[in-house]
Amino acid sequence: MKANNFFCLVLKTISVNLKYYTKALLLISFVSFGVWQTAKVMSNTSKHRSTRGLYNWNVHDSFKTQLPPSSFEVAKGIKEKNDTINIDGVRVFYRECVPPPNIEPSQQTLLLLHGRSFTSETWSKIGTISLFAALGQRVIAVDLPGYGKTEGEHYKGDKGKFINMLVTALVMEKLVIISPSMSGSFSMPFLVTYPEKLSGFIPVAPTSTNTVSQESLARITVPTISIVGSDDDTGLAEQTNVNLEVMPNLAQVQIADARHAVYLNQPHLFHTAVYNFMLALRAEIESRVQ
Repeated sequence: MKANNFFCLVLKTISVNLKYYTKALLLISFVSFGVWQTAKVMSNTSKHRSTRGLYNWNVHDSFKTQLPPSSFEVAKGIKEKNDTINIDGVRVFYRECVPPPNIEPSQQTLLLLHGRSFTSETWSKIGTISLFAALGQRVIAVDLPGYGKTEGEHYKGDKGKFINMLVTALVMEKLVIISPSMSGSFSMPFLVTYPEKLSGFIPVAPTSTNTVSQESLARITVPTISIVGSDDDTGLAEQTNVNLEVMPNLAQVQIADARHAVYLNQPHLFHTAVYNFMLALRAEIESRVQ
């Protein structure tokens, strides 16, 4: 009888202890899974929101510094050079302005592309080319194949490679591309294939943001400022903001009372946003050199 009681007591003790052990194991497993999930989320967040340098592009202020009034006077005296260059069998027309002798060059090159309804002449008319030369940049605006003074039909080859050949031929250093609308079909494949050639990227509601994978965009650390108009009714502004959201060094700017061609509707605000981007970009590059 005593042996039976002793056996029952042992079984009861083991049963109670097993319950505690089971609960402990479940708790440990639950905590471990939670830590793993948290680490996974933090890793993904870090991957998509890391920065190349010390500057945090996600909180970039596009209107922090106003355009120097003197730059408009300097711009009036800058002469525009017009020329052509053979790129993959196409005679490409381009306009170029460089900083005058009394302006310290930033060593940056600003390449201006254009939308379907426009040409390089648009940038000349609204003063973008001469203004940014007055601010220290080398500025080049091109007529893309089949537009303006550039000969040939619309280009049917690799458009990213075409831009790379153009950039190489004209020796564009510390390159920043402004790419509105249709020109996205050239700039987006260039961005994904040759990101090392870019120090900055300014998409202005471009096409083709949906032709490159989110995985590819998430790996591109090129500082980027996306500029759209508040009244853009083409759908490209919304598409741009959604598709480029995964880029780790992205600042998004919406300019009020502006349509698809925001640079035509609000040129001063557009130029101010580009100016602040160029200033921040230059500071970030210098911080990485030091």
